[in-house]
Amino acid sequence: MPFLLGSIQQLHDRVTQLCAEYRALYEQLNIPDVGPRVDWAGILDQKMVTAAGFRYISQLLQGQILSTIACRALPSHRVLSIM
Repeated sequence: MPFLLGSIQQLHDRVTQLCAEYRALYEQLNIPDVGPRVDWAGILDQKMVTAAGFRYISQLLQGQILSTIACRALPSHRVLSIM
């Protein structure tokens, strides 16, 4: 068990040292803030519209909307058949 605790401590020390080196190097870089390169809001809006369209098509294929359209069309057919 002491061997395991010693290994964990060594790992922690190495990771801490590597993180400190990384931070020191990263802080030296002058990276300009260019803002987001991808318009995530636009992409998500487009996906939502596409998903809504797929939902409509799925309902149409399942007959839920088709039956509604058919029910609305029946009265006009009856009027035409009476004339």
